[in-house]
Amino acid sequence: MKKKRISVLLIEPVRRKRLKTDRILSSPGLIFFGRRDYREIFKRKVQDLKPDVVVLHEVGRRPNYLWLMPKLKTLFGRAKILVVGEKPSEETIMEVLLLGGDGYLPAAAAERDLVRAIEICYKGQIWASRLVLSKFINYFIRRRNNNIAKMDMFGLMTRRESEILKFLAAGYTNKDIANALGIEEVTVKVHVSHLLKKFNLAKRSELISYAVSHHLVMQKV
Repeated sequence: MKKKRISVLLIEPVRRKRLKTDRILSSPGLIFFGRRDYREIFKRKVQDLKPDVVVLHEVGRRPNYLWLMPKLKTLFGRAKILVVGEKPSEETIMEVLLLGGDGYLPAAAAERDLVRAIEICYKGQIWASRLVLSKFINYFIRRRNNNIAKMDMFGLMTRRESEILKFLAAGYTNKDIANALGIEEVTVKVHVSHLLKKFNLAKRSELISYAVSHHLVMQKV
């Protein structure tokens, strides 16, 4: 079975340092759609190209990927996005991945690794150093564990207790909460007491702080 050729579009600023990749991207396994300036991505004829992989050349002091990445994801749908950058810090690479990028390749390694990086991203894998990948995976493990813990905490509360907790975090008094919910003030006090016992806390202020820090409510107003 004939191997599918991967279509590639290169996005980079016209008046800045350019990647010397025309020869590389003209390799037999690729279909090179050419290079376009950042501003050209909004043109219909560019969007209609429907590349498999978009290579974004990140140049300059200001991180253009912060605003370009979301637009590229919207404009090019399922296309994989590989960022080729001049400043491959761990922080930058993590930001690219968290924004939905599929890989980050240092510009200095482009001549050697660009085709391989494109192939890896096209397959649905991530191109990045092992250290960054490890941190990226750990980030999502922590996020998953936090979500599980949060779900467990929500499961401890009744619907009414959850409502009252939100009012508490917003600075409402027991009387205010009672008026807002149409219940007796003594009922509010009972619910607050139950919440303190469930979370093993002693004070109302501790309950509010706990709820905010564990994202049981948005934040104090």
